[in-house]
Amino acid sequence: MNNLLNEAVTKAFMQLVKDVDKQSVQHWNESVFRYILTKELGMQHCYAEWKRIDLIFDSDSDKSIGIELKFYRAVSTENSKMITQGLKGSAGKKNTEEFINSWNKLFELQASNSPIAKAWGKPFSKLYVVLVTIDDSSSKHKKFADSYFNNFSMKPILKEEEKKDNLEIKVGIFEVTKSIELSDFSVQ
Repeated sequence: MNNLLNEAVTKAFMQLVKDVDKQSVQHWNESVFRYILTKELGMQHCYAEWKRIDLIFDSDSDKSIGIELKFYRAVSTENSKMITQGLKGSAGKKNTEEFINSWNKLFELQASNSPIAKAWGKPFSKLYVVLVTIDDSSSKHKKFADSYFNNFSMKPILKEEEKKDNLEIKVGIFEVTKSIELSDFSVQ
C-alpha cells in the first residue's frame, strides 16, 4: 500500500503544482486535494468523510487504510479593488492543536475496541496523515512548513516540495504509529 499511496499522493501533488498560482491558491483546499487523490487511488476503493475519517482506502483485503488529510495555506483577503485586507489562516498554536487532535483520533483506530473501527467492520492495517502546506515565500508570517515539516518530531515517509510564483508547496505522508502532543513540536 505504501507504494500505491506514495504514487497517488505524488500525482495529486504534481496536479496541485501544475494548477496553482497566486490567483488560484484561494480555491485550493482539502476537499479539492482529496478529490484528486481519490481519483489516483481508485475511487471505487475510497470512502470520504466516514465517521469523521477523511478517507478510508478499502481494497479487497481483510484490512483497511485510514487517512487523515491536512491542508494548510494562508490566503490574503482582498476587497473589490484588490487591496489586501489581511490574511486568512496562519501557522500557530490553534492549527497545531487541531493537527494533534486529528492525528490522535486516527491513532485511536488501532485499538481493537475502537467504536469507529468496529462500526467500519474490519481493522485498519495502516494509518496515515497526508499533509499539504502552501506558504507565500514573500510573507513575513510564520510558515506552515516550519511548523509541520521542520519542527515536528515525526518525519514523513514521503516528502515532495516545489516552488512556484513565490509559493512554497509541500506534501508529506506521515505514518501514524503513536499518539502525539504539543511537545512533539519544537516550536509552537
